[in-house]
Amino acid sequence: MAQIEGLSSALGGKLRKGVSKLRSEVAHRTELMKYFGKLPDLSQADKQLCEELKRTGIVMTSLEDLGISSTPQLMAATEEMIPRLQRTDIAGNLSSNMRSAASHCLYGDPVAIAQKFPAIHLWGLQDRILDILENYYGAPMSCIGVNMRRDIADGQQKGTKLWHIDGEDRKVMKIAVYLNDVDDEGGPFEYIPLEDSPSYKDFPSSSIYDEDMEKVVPRSKWVPCTGAKGTVIFADNARLFHHGRTPLKDRYTIFYAYAYRQPRRPEACERSPWRTGIPYLADKLTQRQKDAIWNYAGLPTIPRTLKDKALAEIRS
Repeated sequence: MAQIEGLSSALGGKLRKGVSKLRSEVAHRTELMKYFGKLPDLSQADKQLCEELKRTGIVMTSLEDLGISSTPQLMAATEEMIPRLQRTDIAGNLSSNMRSAASHCLYGDPVAIAQKFPAIHLWGLQDRILDILENYYGAPMSCIGVNMRRDIADGQQKGTKLWHIDGEDRKVMKIAVYLNDVDDEGGPFEYIPLEDSPSYKDFPSSSIYDEDMEKVVPRSKWVPCTGAKGTVIFADNARLFHHGRTPLKDRYTIFYAYAYRQPRRPEACERSPWRTGIPYLADKLTQRQKDAIWNYAGLPTIPRTLKDKALAEIRS
């Protein structure tokens, strides 16, 4: 009897999961149909960028070529933030979880960034960025994370240095901005082109090291994205097997992450530490930017006293 009940419970769980997945897919396709032919207009250059993203899943460009109006404010803010990441006590900040990016990255505090360097958060919410991404997604999307980080040259392949595909949603666009020159030894973003892409089924474990990938896809087909300070990479990490190559010297970057407004795995979007800083940006956000932040309405409000204290610290 217990075995029958167990089997029934398992079948019921699979059925509920299947129904939930079907509902999600129907809602997703309905959303795409709703916005078909109603997406923002793009310049010819941005159309080409978007088409290249659709074709290959990745585009490399630069802050200079993009020419976004708030870039000077972004770079001024990062110049002030980088020394803070350099002074951070490594031993007291790295996670012991070898699967976590925090095992090899030091992150800028999202509340401090929102209070003192809001340009870092706001660059990825500029209208032009949102226009490009909405055309790529085919519907309004949402920002699910912003991280300024220092990747430590510890010589170990762990965290986001392991090969993986992002799983928060059907599309997970990451925009990476290099804040220092990144050569082959500097931990460049590296990916497998779509035409050579393997499947997780090709590997014995979800922890995929270089030696595991090399058995499936030869190193000659791995593509490292090296570039000077100011290099910008648009990559749909839900389509591309990718990782950060294990660096021999520290790398400084900003990563902006995006998904649909109703992502396939909302619980994964909830984890982003940047959400703790968003309430401090409220007075600086347009309505479109608020709409483009995942579950903005679900964020806690900041007591007036804390806002006043934050403003006083900035002015001092």
